[in-house]
Amino acid sequence: MLPDEKVFAERRLPQLYTPLEAANEICELQESGARARRFAWESLELGQIELADLVSLYYDCTLDRMRDLIKQLVPKDPEVSNDCQHEQREVRVDTRLIAEKLGVEHRSILQTIDKYQSKMESFGPLAFQMQVRENAGIPTRYALLNEDQCYFLATLSRNTDRVVAFKMWLVEMFSEYRNAERKAAQTHDADADYFTVAGWYSLHGESIPLDKAQRIGKKCTQASRKSGYLIGSAHNPRFGACNTYHRSVLQSVVPFKALLS
Repeated sequence: MLPDEKVFAERRLPQLYTPLEAANEICELQESGARARRFAWESLELGQIELADLVSLYYDCTLDRMRDLIKQLVPKDPEVSNDCQHEQREVRVDTRLIAEKLGVEHRSILQTIDKYQSKMESFGPLAFQMQVRENAGIPTRYALLNEDQCYFLATLSRNTDRVVAFKMWLVEMFSEYRNAERKAAQTHDADADYFTVAGWYSLHGESIPLDKAQRIGKKCTQASRKSGYLIGSAHNPRFGACNTYHRSVLQSVVPFKALLS
């Protein structure tokens, strides 16, 4: 690695770029192919960019191609409300939509977020984004907030009718998402005894972050092989393709009190 590449990696990678931010960064570095490719590979290693996108970046590192990829890098789940976006496999809400719902200028929302950034980050990393305009111009800065960050932001506003309506909208939207996740939990050949890790938590009224779900999934895989249970597969709205495990395996790894049938 060249000295400037090393400095670049040490300075930028700790910020944990999302796929969209990675594409934006590579766009800016398009004239420096070696550094762009190094950044892309590091992003892949950290799980922050999909392999298919990385291949496109590596073999077709042109500005037009970058712009096309940027438009595609934040996926939407058709079974979930269009008000939700998936960012690093977590449902988030665009601050521009929040501004619209509250009837305020978007820049005032960003100013509030910047003012209370440290407090908001206690609920998870802030996912700032830059929207690149097709006809040049200044990129639009916005953020994708998770559920807790949305609720915290709402508490910073006085309870006008519009703010109350916004809070109700948040509750309904995230509830709709959790219902979709719950329906996707039991999907192993119609066998109601198989669940994803996230589905198992959802079934018991709890949520789980991606990193914890991955750690528990590894334990469940080992326990399944040891006990002779099959490992299935399913699609989870938050995490994408996931393994499913038998109820008894999940109960042994993550014991919950028995549910009333």
